[in-house]
Amino acid sequence: MAWGSGAAAQQLYFPGDGQSRGITGEAGSDSHIVGFLGSGDNALYGLSYGERADHPCYFRAHGESLNDVATDFEDEEDRCGSRGPRDRSRLFVGWIDGLTFEVGNEASDADEAYEESADRYFIHGVQGCFERHKLKGLNVMSIRVLEDGSLGDPPVPPLYSPPPGVIYGQFGLRSTAGSFVRSQNCNGNDWANTVECGPRQVAVAIGVHYERGKQPENITGLELWCRRVAVRPSKQDIVGGTQPRDKLPSR
Repeated sequence: MAWGSGAAAQQLYFPGDGQSRGITGEAGSDSHIVGFLGSGDNALYGLSYGERADHPCYFRAHGESLNDVATDFEDEEDRCGSRGPRDRSRLFVGWIDGLTFEVGNEASDADEAYEESADRYFIHGVQGCFERHKLKGLNVMSIRVLEDGSLGDPPVPPLYSPPPGVIYGQFGLRSTAGSFVRSQNCNGNDWANTVECGPRQVAVAIGVHYERGKQPENITGLELWCRRVAVRPSKQDIVGGTQPRDKLPSR
């Protein structure tokens, strides 16, 4: 159901087209958009990737409607070959109730926990860790989207390069200063540039860049695509002639 109750509940939407905010890592010889660049009111709350024989070749975007907490969507690209990624290599990273959340064997538990969470956090920035031009870690920044269409406080904590040698279990790193997934092959010197959405924007898709060749193909970079959040004009606004432009959130 939508936030709020009754007919007065405000609906959020994306009034404009998606905008590329740049690439973390390197552009590859081929790329594929994973996510919801042209569809509805879906935004990203989590990302996951997987490997086959030490080749990062699988990527999945986890999304949800801005207005319906029970509506989840996923999109993926698999360049691992007929066998797909190894199950134990599939890692998820995202925010739930403002806490970092990452799991091995990917995201079924994370999806359920996110659906039950009270607060709505969507991805606002992405940083990749690349070892020999191959994706080996993810760091996401998320921002809270409120019922009235405004965004919460600026993304806190900010993206930063995590200290070397801090490993969370066998699947990655957990830190109160960000949300990370990292392999043992990824150290503090391998974190690439960060890319962030603009003001009043959240992430809706990732352009996954690959080095084209024999599968499994390596992921070399991630391109962040964002859209601006606004409150959909009400029928009263339109009839009354008080809607000359999109109603913007307060932040």
